[in-house]
Amino acid sequence: MLSVKVQSGGATTHAHGGVSELADLRDALCLSRRGSWGAPASYAPRATGAGRRRLKRQCLDMKGSVRRPSILGTVALLALVCAGCQVTGPTSVKRGRERYNEVVQRTNAEQLLLNLVRLRYRDSLYFLNVSSVSTSFSFDLDVGTRAQFGLGSGDDNLGANTGVRYGERPTITYLPVQGELFVRQFMTPVDANTLLLLYHSGWSIDRILRICVSYLGPFKNAPSASGPMPSLPPTYKEFLRLATIVQSLQNKGLLEFVAVPGESDAVALEIMPEALEQPEGRLLARLANLAPEQRRIVLHGRTRFFSEAEQDLRLPIVTRSLSATLFFLSQAIEVPEAHERAGIVSITRYPDGNRFDWKHVSGDLFQVRASAEKPDDSFISIKYRDHWFSIADDNLTAKSTFALLSQLFALKAGDANISASPLLTLPVQ
Repeated sequence: MLSVKVQSGGATTHAHGGVSELADLRDALCLSRRGSWGAPASYAPRATGAGRRRLKRQCLDMKGSVRRPSILGTVALLALVCAGCQVTGPTSVKRGRERYNEVVQRTNAEQLLLNLVRLRYRDSLYFLNVSSVSTSFSFDLDVGTRAQFGLGSGDDNLGANTGVRYGERPTITYLPVQGELFVRQFMTPVDANTLLLLYHSGWSIDRILRICVSYLGPFKNAPSASGPMPSLPPTYKEFLRLATIVQSLQNKGLLEFVAVPGESDAVALEIMPEALEQPEGRLLARLANLAPEQRRIVLHGRTRFFSEAEQDLRLPIVTRSLSATLFFLSQAIEVPEAHERAGIVSITRYPDGNRFDWKHVSGDLFQVRASAEKPDDSFISIKYRDHWFSIADDNLTAKSTFALLSQLFALKAGDANISASPLLTLPVQ
């Protein structure tokens, strides 16, 4: 549809029509008996015969003066816009997928950190998973033309009006992680196969043992930290020493974490013969009471019993559940002094009343800072109880532990959603 504006003197006439109608409209206006363009004929003075002929000749001379290149420009503009429409879909997928991926990943990490902080304050846990993300894109194009005619040969022009509207309507579905299945998996200890899976995924033995194990034979890895912060210091030093030795031997290629054939509830630390020539190997043998002929330390669940004649050294192992692991790592979260004075967080103290520093247990494994203002150098941060809790971006050890915790959560709770759980679907405006 074309919008036509015709001007002469102080009067204006508007018309709408197709391209072929412009010349007819212009001729009709030129040959009319109106003395003032756009004014009623009754108010127009009648032109003389010579005047009418001169006016007609001027209008006929103007007939070919409409700027046709403007039409070509309009067609070119339409072709360009239509060509752009053909790639709008793939471009939207590229940009949209990257943005949604980044946001979902970050909010999942923030939710996990938030629940760790909640445990530090003995608040209730709650997880809300993003079940699905769907979105629709719209691309609307408005194109119009305009024309203006005057009595002078240089006053005619024809142009184009274009408008583009782009829209996106995402719909996000949230699924609460709850129900008996989730609670059961949340409270069930990690099994031997999960320990091996984490090891073969590239995680070091000492990180797996320190996070997922609370007892390894006579060695205790702060078992009292598997729940709310205890009032008395935990027992942990010998276990930490053992984990350090095992990691040192693994780094030298002298120790492996392997499955035990025929025993689904057991894993083993397999020691190379030359390991006993190293200081760490001799120390391991002494700590674990390893006989000279024994080359494997089998870690098994307490549900099985073995005779004393077993060739391998066997130590019972007690692993942590996902709940206990979250509690254990939450002890490493710093809290504001004001919250300690207010009595809203627990403090572990020695029998003489001095404060126990949990950095001795997990300070080199995991650390979460607390600050009144949002830090600029954080890998991830959340706000809780008017303070910011964050993991520093340059704390690579804490970031690695957090990544391992995220994988463990996905393994233990990723499939625990109950179909009967309420869905929360939100269209985003």
